[in-house]
Amino acid sequence: MIETLFTYKEEPKTNATIIAIDVLRAGSVIITALFNGAKLVKITNSIKKAREMKKDGFIICGERNTTKIKGFDKGNSPLEYFDVKGKKIVLTTSNGTKVVEKASKISSKILIGSFLNLDFLIDYVKNDENIVLWCAGNNGNVSFEDTLFAGAFLEKLKKENRNDLSDSSIISLNFWKQTGLKFEGEHAKKLISMGFKDDVEFCKRISVYNVIPVYLNGAFYEVRTC
Repeated sequence: MIETLFTYKEEPKTNATIIAIDVLRAGSVIITALFNGAKLVKITNSIKKAREMKKDGFIICGERNTTKIKGFDKGNSPLEYFDVKGKKIVLTTSNGTKVVEKASKISSKILIGSFLNLDFLIDYVKNDENIVLWCAGNNGNVSFEDTLFAGAFLEKLKKENRNDLSDSSIISLNFWKQTGLKFEGEHAKKLISMGFKDDVEFCKRISVYNVIPVYLNGAFYEVRTC
């Protein structure tokens, strides 16, 4: 079964591969950082914990209310993560990190998906029996762009003869078919109004990074596909 969850407040019904989705922007940051040579990306909901990891050699990164946290090395823009080769990163964000922390208590196989790695992700999971597309959402509400990505993923997965979709997955698929690659949600508009239009455009890019972030022992590491 392929299930879609629309916010981090929901929980999966099946034991499954979990694909955590936060298109704008944490998921896109993690993929970009690993593609550009980061050793790992550790996730935490706690700003205090992130600050403490500075002494362990991490660069501390993240946002609250879309803005870089005071005193942090980087924010939550994927465009900041081209110079991280060999670095250990700790990331804390408003929505994406919550999904990962919940998923880590449920599944032993947690991946990150965004438009940036879409086709490579399909190849990586197409034969997994159960898949949960877990959207971070936007402050507990449905996210336009996360749901859009889930639909794009499902359209491609159906071409691999996977038709075992939950009702929520059918909703996401139909939404994608009707909408296409248009970022018109509340959060996209907010980012643009705050000067992050380039981030929004960057996160629309499809299958440019052959990196699958895989969660292991509390951090994401890269798996590269061919």
